[in-house]
Amino acid sequence: MRVRNLIIVSALALGLVTVASPSMAASLGIQIVVELDTGGGLVLQGTATGAASGGSIPLVVTASAGNTLRFTVRYDTAVVSYNAYGTTIVTDDPTEINFKNGSGADLSGKGFASGAGNPNAGLNDTAPAASGGNSAGTGTSTMQDLYRVEFIVTGPVTDALKDFTVNLTATGTGNTVNTAVREASVRVDSGGPPPVIPEPVSLLLLGSGLTGLAAFGRKIRK
Repeated sequence: MRVRNLIIVSALALGLVTVASPSMAASLGIQIVVELDTGGGLVLQGTATGAASGGSIPLVVTASAGNTLRFTVRYDTAVVSYNAYGTTIVTDDPTEINFKNGSGADLSGKGFASGAGNPNAGLNDTAPAASGGNSAGTGTSTMQDLYRVEFIVTGPVTDALKDFTVNLTATGTGNTVNTAVREASVRVDSGGPPPVIPEPVSLLLLGSGLTGLAAFGRKIRK
């Protein structure tokens, strides 16, 4: 017995045997898949990965006024089964991106919960807009994609704030990994500053200056 214990201790010291601990257990997180439509159909822009709540680094997407953004919220790993999901949604400013009414669609097959759990009911024109993206706790699902929502870019986006943020708050019983609060976010940048249109007075001054230069040039040639 002593020899066997000695062998085990030696193996642990050499790193040949690992012991699982609760802190190493898998943790379920959230992602946001971002697509952009500039008029020719949706084009994938990337995936915002999850982090601890409040600490996500936003995926930066360049868009212009009139473009449509589609956000698909999903688990960051495949889940064997779950009977409900719960998230919160916060947007920064409807003068930058504004929820497209009725665009929220559940993709898990479970349907949105009523009231504040349905983004079609919760997201609106207030600043900032906030809502849930939750499902009812009946039946089970194995879908990785939970739901999607769409926003219209309404104006130049110039600040560095997170424009669309999702927090995973709960996963119903039946999932095979631990649930932790996780956040993913997106920041929308302007497609570039608008062109500067000279005022009439500026155009008059510019014209006068060019006329003067032309006259000066003719004088030198003489």
